[in-house]
Amino acid sequence: MTNTTTHLATPWLAARAAQAFGRLYQLAHAQVAPDLTIVQASSKFRSVLVDPDISVEGQLLADVLDEFKGAEPVLRSILQGIVPSFQLERVGRDLPDGSIHYLTFHVLPLDETQLNAGLLLLVENATQFGQIGQALIQRRNETRLMQDELTDAYDELKRLAMAGRKSTQRALESAYLDLREAYDHTIEGWVRALDLRDRETETHTLRVTDMTVRLARAMGISKSKIVHIRRGALLHDIGKMGVPDSILNKLDELTPQDWDIMKKHPMYAYEMLSPIAYLLPALDIPYCHHEKWDGTGYPRGLKGEEIPLPARIFAVVDVWDALRSNRPYRGGWPEKEVLDHIRSLSGVHFDPQVVDVFFKLLGEISHDPHVTDS
Repeated sequence: MTNTTTHLATPWLAARAAQAFGRLYQLAHAQVAPDLTIVQASSKFRSVLVDPDISVEGQLLADVLDEFKGAEPVLRSILQGIVPSFQLERVGRDLPDGSIHYLTFHVLPLDETQLNAGLLLLVENATQFGQIGQALIQRRNETRLMQDELTDAYDELKRLAMAGRKSTQRALESAYLDLREAYDHTIEGWVRALDLRDRETETHTLRVTDMTVRLARAMGISKSKIVHIRRGALLHDIGKMGVPDSILNKLDELTPQDWDIMKKHPMYAYEMLSPIAYLLPALDIPYCHHEKWDGTGYPRGLKGEEIPLPARIFAVVDVWDALRSNRPYRGGWPEKEVLDHIRSLSGVHFDPQVVDVFFKLLGEISHDPHVTDS
């Protein structure tokens, strides 16, 4: 076998990586054969994964990457088309100078149309947001552990109550309130963490959360569901934790390449929040608020009522607030232009029924002397 490890990946391999992630400048690549050996790799791949004097070619993937040891069954499932992909997020590697280099590993089928064609291994440099990402992952893990402990306690108290023991009802209610309070504090912590990266996020988040709750009430949504809508609105941009600072805080307008990266934040939100059962009912907004009524949105191209109602409600409020607000690269639009724009997108970007209720709500707010514009 010819040694190709010192060469850059072929144009086809590079194009496949760019198609998958749209941020080739951050990635190293390797082509993996069906027997899980490295066939070809970029020089950058060698530099970030192995010592310069170690040949990559012909070694088993699990021997090259300690992080993948034991993952061979999953990798073979990708080869066989059973699992679409595999990902390890923000893995820390110690550097000689004592600093930590964060990497994210992605494994995809080399050819999605052909089984057992091989794998594409992508290594993303996640150092610039690795520390915050690691902190969030740690918070998420702590939350899941807390969820398990409190749920077990809740179940035990419920069992005692059903057994007819008196005085457990108050304890049961207390455990439930503790569980809710713990999660709400966690959500607030995530929002504060995001604010550390995006100077505009906090005030925008508070405004759209308040207005989304008002609009949900006007739509006749029950109080119990509005609790989840509020949490989803607070966390709507949590996926931007996965967007580099150079894009998130860019003073100029984003380039098409920047947008390709930015558009991945709903997927990042899904990956982060979906393992937490308590937050699943709140996931509609973070995951789906960039879908459009006509099916041209992202990340899944949902159309019409395929889009969850909380996301359809939030989408109107989000655009309304964003256009009214100043941005580093533009000033806020006049209110009339904003409202004309939203009306023009009814049935295109937005659910027409939500738009109608939104304008009715704005009229009620404008005539209510007790309500001020925040």
